[in-house]
Amino acid sequence: MEVPGASEIADEVASGLAGSSDAAVAAKLRRLLANINTLLANNNTRSGFPVTRRSVMAMLASHLLGAGKWGGLAAGLGRALHGMELHGELHGGSRAVSGHDSNDAASLMHQVVVGLYQLHVRGMARRGLLNHMHVSKSAGTTLCTLSARNGCRTRDSTPVGNCIVRGFDDKPRWVSKKEHRKLGLPMDFLAGFVREWPGDKRSPDLECAARADALRKRNWTYFANEYYAIEMHPEASAAALASWPAGAQCEAPPPGGLPGLCTEFASVLICREPLERIISNMQHIVLLYQEKLMHYQYHRFYGQMSKVQKYLSSLPLEVWRALAPAVLDNMYIRSLLGELTYDAPVGSLTAGHLSVARRHIASVDVLLDLGHTRAADAGVSYGLGWKYGLADEHQRVLSTEGGGLSSGSRTLRADASASSSASDSDSDRSQQVDSGGCDNGGCRRLNDGPLQFRLWQSVPPELALANALDVQLYATARALSLLDAMVFAYVASTGEAVAPVDTGCGLLNQ
Repeated sequence: MEVPGASEIADEVASGLAGSSDAAVAAKLRRLLANINTLLANNNTRSGFPVTRRSVMAMLASHLLGAGKWGGLAAGLGRALHGMELHGELHGGSRAVSGHDSNDAASLMHQVVVGLYQLHVRGMARRGLLNHMHVSKSAGTTLCTLSARNGCRTRDSTPVGNCIVRGFDDKPRWVSKKEHRKLGLPMDFLAGFVREWPGDKRSPDLECAARADALRKRNWTYFANEYYAIEMHPEASAAALASWPAGAQCEAPPPGGLPGLCTEFASVLICREPLERIISNMQHIVLLYQEKLMHYQYHRFYGQMSKVQKYLSSLPLEVWRALAPAVLDNMYIRSLLGELTYDAPVGSLTAGHLSVARRHIASVDVLLDLGHTRAADAGVSYGLGWKYGLADEHQRVLSTEGGGLSSGSRTLRADASASSSASDSDSDRSQQVDSGGCDNGGCRRLNDGPLQFRLWQSVPPELALANALDVQLYATARALSLLDAMVFAYVASTGEAVAPVDTGCGLLNQ
């Protein structure tokens, strides 16, 4: 359903600001502000309008930074957030408000950005429920723990429960039961991680409204979904994919958004560099096999770790791809686009799937990029409204357990000014295994001590090529999260942001 003001903003963004005179820029900002105010006056919508927020900010950032086409925008935004150039431009506008006419371009830009933030805050509060779209090995256990520290309520926020509601059946399924059996391995020890492929539907398979009702009846405000996304209108995604031209390339995020994701919940998604995520996910799977083979296959390996490791190392890549098809084939896109795409054959995803996934990811309310600490911090503090963030949880774990907080192979650092280009050494990475996605209580044990065995030191080249679509999606997610960070950092600096709190699940209780 068309929302008055939204399509008008889309039209303004489509025409852009390139080559505009100062008077034309001011006129466009005036029209944008009028339509944002129309959205704010609408009491019949629950949306926070994340697509609108990001498209307007992309236009403004491109104009101010001269970033030009979308392909160069992420790099420009990264530099801007690090040096706060764009923040300075906008902040200069806010300082100028008292000394200039209210229709001055700087004043109008200030009001536009604040209005976009107000739409986000209102949308979070009106829904009052938060869905963490958890793609495995992307710091999901960390976010679950943080949700409880910030006053969110769920069934079980410990690493065992991982904020997954059992009645929703959202636990991860990593390994194909059919391929698992081909290896002559017993089923029992990987229960919860083994799935029929394809066609392992949730049981029960609750739709959006039923999930929202169940959460509210239990007075829960937060839940994680570590399986494929629940789509409100899967037929819309199917139609978009069917209409995608064969062989067409997808170089830019398309305008607008499909009505694909649940509107009953606000949503948060943590984005991690896809090849890093693969290494972490496979390391976890290998450790599960290693631990269980030692205990349940004694007649085969005689309790000798070296034999187990030699066996696992001997399995060719083709076997692993068949064993863990979604894990090793564009898992972000598969997770975002729902059941049919999740079950699609390995190697079958196309630029059409990437296009639809970009629309879906643009409609997620809060995107947190593990590759950019400052942007992620801004997203937690002002996108979610949480007092405690990733760095706080890192410090808590250090003080209580004497160890690091891991997001797969990457340690989350307390230094909020760390550059997004910083990378961990292989020796650092070898010490970390995420405990996310475990509902059997055994994964905590896997996180103790250095790893003595690694399946892969890096993603095999052919596997990296096969996941190129996920890598492109991550580039889009990075740019979108940086656009959000611009908004959040700006309103925080001007004193117009809602103060982060550790009660009521942040902005959900505004």
